Amino acid sequence: MPTLGEPPDQAARRFAAELTQRCGLPVDLVDERWSSQDAEQRLREQRANGTRARRVTREAVDAERGGDTGTLVRKTNYMTEQTRPNGTLRHLLTLEGLSKQHIEALLTRAQKFVKPVGEPPVSSRTLAGITVANMFTEPSTRTRVSFELAAKRLGADVVNLEMQLSSRVKGESMLDTIYTLEACHVDVFVIRDAEAGVPGLVASHVQPHASVLSAGEAHVAHPTQAC
Repeated sequence: MPTLGEPPDQAARRFAAELTQRCGLPVDLVDERWSSQDAEQRLREQRANGTRARRVTREAVDAERGGDTGTLVRKTNYMTEQTRPNGTLRHLLTLEGLSKQHIEALLTRAQKFVKPVGEPPVSSRTLAGITVANMFTEPSTRTRVSFELAAKRLGADVVNLEMQLSSRVKGESMLDTIYTLEACHVDVFVIRDAEAGVPGLVASHVQPHASVLSAGEAHVAHPTQAC
């Protein structure tokens, strides 16, 4: 079993070493999540330039991946700009790279909604007409409830997706799910995922009007908790 707080790559390497010592078997370390994600990105680029049919299937991703076994640890390639051309904040994926002014503005604005326990919460219609989708692939209580209540108290329509019961379990990719939700006029995607890079990947593919908020990205970032 991994030691508490031990990075996933170290735990995997330690387990591989123990397995080799006990059983005398060679062990190859493979992280197929990353190789599959990269293959999907290449396929979508081919679709965009007309060299690949529109529908991207799991079989196509596997075929594109070929013999690429991936690496145990890899930095994400999906580095998405969080601000709009006018400097306002569009996505919140990480606090890294945000200016002091952006962070102070977030905290100052949030403070206006703080009320003592027992008093009626602040409510407004700021997000009236906006639909927020909470997409959590990991168990969560405080973060999920906080996002849901905040959106509702600002006047937004909220949909909570049980990702383990969604079409992803049938092979649909995260981006396929996002495109379907965009067709249903979802404007904001709140994402918590165990895989690093997922919020950034989604943010780089959503429509120009849409926003992505990270509610926890593996061991990489949890911007709202940091605030």
